[in-house]
Amino acid sequence: MVHFFLYDYRFERVWKNPDSDIEKLSRYRAVLSPDFSMYLEMAPVMQLYNVFRNRWCGAYWASKGIRVIPSVNWGDESMKQITTAEINIRIPMITKSIGIRLMNIPCRGHLSITPVAHLSLSNM
Repeated sequence: MVHFFLYDYRFERVWKNPDSDIEKLSRYRAVLSPDFSMYLEMAPVMQLYNVFRNRWCGAYWASKGIRVIPSVNWGDESMKQITTAEINIRIPMITKSIGIRLMNIPCRGHLSITPVAHLSLSNM
């Protein structure tokens, strides 16, 4: 499984040139949608932009036959409803445990995992 829990600059290219890594990503059993940063101090419009990029990349990869597991992230409680909208809770999804613990949000119906291997596109 490939994840994007890295500094954004390390995987910005999947957004800027989405076709460049399709072949590499398709070799894996599943790919997590990119986890673009959602800082508390980030303007809400930038948080929405990063949610859009996350969803767009995931949908694009899925259209290319790649199994995608959604990464769901939010900066604060006001963004939670927006960032979790339209995610089917009957499928696995990845959330960051730090946000859940800090905000005391129940995880019923969600799957949280810890990556076994830290893979990046630069060393695939």
